[in-house]
Amino acid sequence: MNQEQRIEADDPAVAVRDDITLRHVIMYFWRGRKTIAVTTGILVLIALLYIHIATPLYQATLIIAPAPGMSSSSASSAISSAASLLGVSGVPTSPTTDYDKFLSLLVSESLAEELVKQHKNLLSKVFYKQWDPAANKWREPSGPIAWIVAAFKAFVGLPPYTDPNATLLATWITGNVSIATDPTTQLTTLTVELPDKTYTRDFLILLHRDADNILRQTAQKTTNKQIQYLEKVLPTITETDLAAAMIQTFARTEQTAMMVSVNPNYAADIVNPSSVTEFPAWPNAVLLLGGAIAAGLMIGSFLFLLFDALEFAPSFPRLRNLKGAFVLALRRVEAMVRN
Repeated sequence: MNQEQRIEADDPAVAVRDDITLRHVIMYFWRGRKTIAVTTGILVLIALLYIHIATPLYQATLIIAPAPGMSSSSASSAISSAASLLGVSGVPTSPTTDYDKFLSLLVSESLAEELVKQHKNLLSKVFYKQWDPAANKWREPSGPIAWIVAAFKAFVGLPPYTDPNATLLATWITGNVSIATDPTTQLTTLTVELPDKTYTRDFLILLHRDADNILRQTAQKTTNKQIQYLEKVLPTITETDLAAAMIQTFARTEQTAMMVSVNPNYAADIVNPSSVTEFPAWPNAVLLLGGAIAAGLMIGSFLFLLFDALEFAPSFPRLRNLKGAFVLALRRVEAMVRN
């Protein structure tokens, strides 16, 4: 009886034995060091090639916080107060703060439309892969892969290719601008990555400024309507206490209107100005090479195990899976060590 037959006879089911140690596992995979090394080397070369050809992306960060004096939706509170004094019901109120509205607006299509309207070159900076600077126009996808994608879209009913627009920009901001708010301090960190180092920093400034301006303009319209309403209602009030309360409400409304117009930032203040990394944040050479080495070790080990299983399978008809091949190989190494 040869060595393999004795190993199989010890345990016909090729089950795991308790006396197989880490030493046996290491010895087993050491036999496949060439396969593992070649696989790891290939993945490292792929990672190095990607690092060389990938478009460098710079990362910009902007930290904001709720603007002082505008912690609640003050522009809409005065009219509700006046309506309640007059006994008018059904006036809508909103517990949402201006800062909450600001954060929601950042990923909205209305802000994207304003950005596209105000900044003509923004789309070409964001969707740089689709922009042809030499021809000064959008580069429509072409080639076999583009044809396959177009056919798939038509088959499943998805819309065909369109040049970048406000809708696509809103989707891009949602997926590529990180918005992280600390629930304790209410500080919000905005992060984005783009290939143009200067524009990466400016993009967050534009995002903050335009979103804040939209809310400011909305608040100005609201307070102006409130003031007009109070000016119309006040002369008709004859009850002294009610008139005094309405005058206080009118004063608060005018104060809110002044704050909306005077404050440099309406809903969100800048705590730390937009800053950009000195060197590209992506591709990250350490991360990519480390991942390639780890993946190479795992994939190479698996390939060696697979090849070993295919080699042993004809000699052992009852071998059904890779686990059996692995255990059999370990026991084979164990037998060699004991001998």
